[in-house]
Amino acid sequence: MIGRFTLFGQLATLWTIRLSLACYACVLIALLTEPTEPTDGVDDESEEAPGPNRLGPFTLPQWWAISCGLFLIHVGLAFHYYHHWSHARAFEHTAAETQRLLGVRFGYGVYVNHLFAIVWTMDGALWLLAPQLHARRSRWLHRIVHGFLFFIAFNGAVIFEDGPVRWFGIFVTLLIAGLWLRRQLLVSTRVNSSPTMDAS
Repeated sequence: MIGRFTLFGQLATLWTIRLSLACYACVLIALLTEPTEPTDGVDDESEEAPGPNRLGPFTLPQWWAISCGLFLIHVGLAFHYYHHWSHARAFEHTAAETQRLLGVRFGYGVYVNHLFAIVWTMDGALWLLAPQLHARRSRWLHRIVHGFLFFIAFNGAVIFEDGPVRWFGIFVTLLIAGLWLRRQLLVSTRVNSSPTMDAS
């Protein structure tokens, strides 16, 4: 019974983070492949439309909340099954992993994970509950939030993984980076080709 319980904990912890990152990547890909034409009522400083864009049975804000929820469940499972609700153990585990993979013992990464959870939860709640406000936030804040989330997700899916999961993470990372560059070029082209108003 104990062995089965432990196996369940290991599998649940592993697959909640994998499903979370899969949903996260799907939302990013959906956002980056949306039309770049301006939408009525959307501030030019924003990079996303407030509309209820759908991906299968749910809207993108709902998928974003689901992926964040899966991550929070993963954190809870990891603390329960691996760290036994000891933050000191979580700190030591993080330090050991960074030592093994990067050659540097750095346990404070666990606090970066806490910040990741807070930022993602706040962003997900805002997008789900106040999409108009979420769409009108400034461009620099939008990029800081997504840049931070993407950096941590990349580390989780590539740096701290190995085997097929790492290679798949690299593929998805390159895909998202390519789509982002393509979108920036399309937006830049649209802005440069926009007709100017005659002052007279």
